[in-house]
Amino acid sequence: MMVGTVFSIIDFSNNFFHGELPKELGNLNGLIVLNLSHNSFSGKIPLSFGNLSQIQSLDLSCNALSDKIPPQLANLNFLEYLNLSFNKLSGRIPTSTQLQSFNASSYQGNQGLYGPPLTPIPRIQVNSDSSSQDSDWISKSTFEWMLMGAEVGFPVGITVILGPLLYIKRYREWYCNFLHILVMKILRKEGHARRRRRARQHNRDQRQRR
Repeated sequence: MMVGTVFSIIDFSNNFFHGELPKELGNLNGLIVLNLSHNSFSGKIPLSFGNLSQIQSLDLSCNALSDKIPPQLANLNFLEYLNLSFNKLSGRIPTSTQLQSFNASSYQGNQGLYGPPLTPIPRIQVNSDSSSQDSDWISKSTFEWMLMGAEVGFPVGITVILGPLLYIKRYREWYCNFLHILVMKILRKEGHARRRRRARQHNRDQRQRR
């Protein structure tokens, strides 16, 4: 296969090439098919690829290409097949009828990539995540303050309530008498209620026997 206007197909797929894509490939004006998929190419997609005016099939999938998709690719008017999937591309897909006419599968596997035909749009998610984190932080902070208040307030309250009972004999005696009277009232009410229940049960038994 010759270079330049004579050669129309380059297929170096499924090899072990690595490093950046040669920008000189953009000078092959007669190129119709370029397949560099399933290698280890990294770095940016060369801007010069926008000069491949006759290209109809471009496959750069399954590499480690990063950064944004060059807007110059929108000038490839004869492009019928595009596959940039499973790289490390990011940013918005350039707005053009040409690039956005391809299926979402042409761009899948690039976590930082967004815009049609992919689902929009990580920016909203980032804001949502930030709001959620802020909300979580506020909730956590509020809870910590409430917990601190409880820790401080509990011993203070216990001291205010029990302090006089522990250190003042008159209050201690009054408190013991108060508890005794309260317990006796509860026991008397419970005794009355138990006797009423027994009486009702006895009456029901008598009616059933008759």
